[in-house]
Amino acid sequence: MTKRTDRIIHILLLRPNGMTIHELSENLNVSDRTIRNEINTINSLLRQRGLSNIYQNRGFIQLSQSKEDLLKIKELRLSGDDADYYTPKERFVIILFDILTAHQPIFVYQEQDKLKVSKSTIDEDMRILRKFLKQYALQVITSVKDGIYIQGSERLIRTMLVDVITQYSDLSRLINLDTSYQETIVQSIQNFIPNSLVKQVRLTYINKVHDVGANGNIANDYQLILHSCVWVRRLLTNDQLVAESHDNWQPDEGKIKAYILQVVQDFELKQVADDEFRYIYFVLNSFNSNFANTASGWIETQLLTTQLVTYMEERLELPFSSQEDLYEGLYSHLTSLVYRVHEQIQSYNPLKSIIKSNYADIYQSVFKFMTAYFQEQTVTISDDEICYITVYFGTAKMQIERDQTMKYRVAVICNYGLATGHLLAAELERKFNIEVLAVLSMADIQVLSKLSIDFVVKTIQVDTGHIPSVKLPPIPQESDYLVLKDYLTKTKVAKRASQINSTNLFDDVLACVADSYQHIDVGLIKSLSTVFKKHHLIVNEKEVQPMLADLLTDDRIQLRQSVTDWKEAIQLAAQPLIEDQVINEQYVHAMLESVVKFGPYIVIGPGLALAHARPEDGAKKLGVSVLTLSTPVKFGNKDNDPVSLVFCLSAINNYSHLNVMKAIVRLVADPDKIAALSQIEKLETFKEALFQQELQRK
Repeated sequence: MTKRTDRIIHILLLRPNGMTIHELSENLNVSDRTIRNEINTINSLLRQRGLSNIYQNRGFIQLSQSKEDLLKIKELRLSGDDADYYTPKERFVIILFDILTAHQPIFVYQEQDKLKVSKSTIDEDMRILRKFLKQYALQVITSVKDGIYIQGSERLIRTMLVDVITQYSDLSRLINLDTSYQETIVQSIQNFIPNSLVKQVRLTYINKVHDVGANGNIANDYQLILHSCVWVRRLLTNDQLVAESHDNWQPDEGKIKAYILQVVQDFELKQVADDEFRYIYFVLNSFNSNFANTASGWIETQLLTTQLVTYMEERLELPFSSQEDLYEGLYSHLTSLVYRVHEQIQSYNPLKSIIKSNYADIYQSVFKFMTAYFQEQTVTISDDEICYITVYFGTAKMQIERDQTMKYRVAVICNYGLATGHLLAAELERKFNIEVLAVLSMADIQVLSKLSIDFVVKTIQVDTGHIPSVKLPPIPQESDYLVLKDYLTKTKVAKRASQINSTNLFDDVLACVADSYQHIDVGLIKSLSTVFKKHHLIVNEKEVQPMLADLLTDDRIQLRQSVTDWKEAIQLAAQPLIEDQVINEQYVHAMLESVVKFGPYIVIGPGLALAHARPEDGAKKLGVSVLTLSTPVKFGNKDNDPVSLVFCLSAINNYSHLNVMKAIVRLVADPDKIAALSQIEKLETFKEALFQQELQRK
């Protein structure tokens, strides 16, 4: 057994829910074909010991054996030194930090022996290391006398170190000294910045600046502590900056300066040069939203903020320029960002992947603008920084959408006739987020007290009691509308939601009940519908519990198809739902696995199968598809085989699919209809026959 074979077994044992071949190939930095060959080798070893093969299905693999057999598989693994196998990423980090922490010359052959790899492998590892360091204008030098060492700017070496530690470790666990965090890569990092160093720096930070996370941005705190640790570590080994000019600039008094002075004292860093002190001061302050800006920097940041907001407004067609909070927040953030980018100081964003996924349209627009902007300056901005900016625009977008869905509730009092009053009301609704609930004459003024309104627009001077009011001409001019706009700004009248989405509310209530009590029946749904109607909340029943005809669209109906076995029948029936992103491949795997484990229970009637899995197995939306077979296939159900009609159901809770289930279950009592449906070749004829009973019941 090779080390790679052993590594694959080890990874699969750690992933009891399985993984894809492509995931595994990326993990080990080999091709999918290589992984398939290794799987064949492992299966051969398993069979020799009377064990079943690794489960495979369309690129998905899993050790699905019993607990007893899994223990036997563990015994197959190599023991002793031969079991030490490192992934390419692990070897990269080990070599890098071995070079940086060596107290005496270290040579390539020593790393080869330590990692137990071939010469070609260590040569490839060194090539990857050289290519990586080239991004930072750094070189790997190999010398017969001095061994391997890294040559280049000390500033860039520190930047590279922070980047590597951020990319290859969980920074929160590292900074918080998680004792269970004992991975190979982490051990190499801790050889460079020991836990004792991290512990002292973190404690000093808490004492002199603030508790970690106290300022609302814990990621920034982790970055400040990491930069401090790297700075201290390099000074302890006498790796210092070459003197640079800072125009005799002196750090301001404050928490950051006091913190640095205390760190210097804690680690007895004697004779710290002014350039070193200024360097770390600038680095730490670059994560501070109140970072002091120069006159030229102020102009650059102001222009950048304005250009970015204008670009995003045009790109997304949203009025970002009306959001004053967006301008202020962006300017404050971009002030320090511009300095970080120019100084190649990496910012760490732990929510990067979530932000890119949840705000994809905003992220792509920010990415396009910011990368082009900094490319002109021959510098690069990181994904982490772009994601921080994305959050500002995401927040502004939600505020804009909230403002658009919230309206002032208003009554109009007009003494020029109701027709003029309605005209005024229409203009108000067109120009402002206003919902006019009533147009009243002077004779109806007593009605005001019975209305739930925010303020009154009146064309005559009249007392409206405790209800705020503003006077406008019956046919206002633009200057008059400015008066109303000013009134709304100054009085801060509260807006209200213009309309409740009753169906969404109904569905949310049912979801809460389902979470607490696990079961929802038809009686509860009817009772809740009655309560909603009593309070004039209209629920779209098709959305809450759609009928089979509502969900089974033309593209989800496949007629008279040919398959070789029951597995292919389920896979083919599910394909339209995969294409519509109703389910994922894992859901198909779960359906197949259920039949393998529990038998053909999905064959619920003569010739009829209802393929399904649990919602948590990969159901994204409520959906259904259907497949008829030109030649029926056996599922292994002696009473109801062969099957000619296969439904595939994706349910996301235990109530929304009930009407669909009813329609399918009704077919069970009608074997002749199942047989007839299986023979139909025309789509419209099939739909008419299938939905006949359902349409009659509506």
